[in-house]
Amino acid sequence: MNATGSDTIPLTALQPVAQHGFVLDGKPVTEMGRTELTELGKKAKEFGGLTAQVVQYMIADGGFALDTGELAAAIMQIGELYQNKGQSVVALTDPRYGDIAKRMLADEDARTDLAATLGYSSVSKANLHPAQARALNDVLKRFPKFVERLKRSIKGVKFGSGTGKEFGGGVFKDGVIEIASLEWTPAEGFARIFVHETGHATFQRALLKDVDLPGIVDSGAIVDLLARRAALEATNNAVQASSPGTVKQPHPELVAISRRLREGGALNMFNAMSDDAKAFYRAWGVLRRNGGEYMLGVDLGGGVDAAQRRKYQAGAFKEFCAETFMLKAMGDLDSHLSVLRTRTDIPSEVHTAWKSVQKIQTKYGQAILDGK
Repeated sequence: MNATGSDTIPLTALQPVAQHGFVLDGKPVTEMGRTELTELGKKAKEFGGLTAQVVQYMIADGGFALDTGELAAAIMQIGELYQNKGQSVVALTDPRYGDIAKRMLADEDARTDLAATLGYSSVSKANLHPAQARALNDVLKRFPKFVERLKRSIKGVKFGSGTGKEFGGGVFKDGVIEIASLEWTPAEGFARIFVHETGHATFQRALLKDVDLPGIVDSGAIVDLLARRAALEATNNAVQASSPGTVKQPHPELVAISRRLREGGALNMFNAMSDDAKAFYRAWGVLRRNGGEYMLGVDLGGGVDAAQRRKYQAGAFKEFCAETFMLKAMGDLDSHLSVLRTRTDIPSEVHTAWKSVQKIQTKYGQAILDGK
């Protein structure tokens, strides 16, 4: 699980996030999907319910080389130790299994700790792995003033949300941050998804003054519509100038475009955006080209790779707002800029766009993280 700007901008200065992987049946594994975990869980028998959790710890540790049968046996040994609070009469195939069981026991209070941090008691019974709760809590504890600001900005937090699942993992809706059950997502990837949603709840709302942009603005379609309108108007004016006595007939496409721009007050909202919001939007317009070629994507694990995150941001301005806030909070944004400064092969407009993103994320995002 690593961070990368694009296939054409290898960001070697960015280190892989906390996921190292192991060797399974002779092949390197850095994540396991739901189907794989389900099948493995069947082999682990009565401890199958711990499969995803154990695998997360083993991937984070790295260094293991097992076949499927040995991995199932490891889950059973670790599960028995965990179930018996660290005491077991079964000889361990690998002493590191005992360390994993101890960490699992130590993380049992992670959900309760996260509930205390967020201030919502229901979180203590949430549908998330202790390792995920611990990783998220560790991130939030770095920004205590932000957490207090967040609690003032939202109505609640819900984990194991069906609504979150419908939106691909998480959503900020009706004042509530909703995160789906992501049992196959590595702990740090899970924390990043949550911080992304806080970006919708805080940075996006601050930058856009709590205005929910219409679809044609959020998708970037308004830029193409305005360009097409300008071209059609220029053509109409040229025709009119060449034939002064001709009665000007409204161009059907121009009429349709004007109608779309008026729908839902889209053009008025677009024009009313603040200077900072417009600058951020222009930067997004540059970085989103070619499916987000110059975006910064982070591999979150669980089948969500860097290319998908770049494409995701390219398709919606609001997602770019939330993702860049997450990247700012996690330290990736500044690392990205430090690498770009050394790259003379990157177009100047891309450099300018990223500088604009960093400036605005520092002005708004950092202030939010500081609790302002």
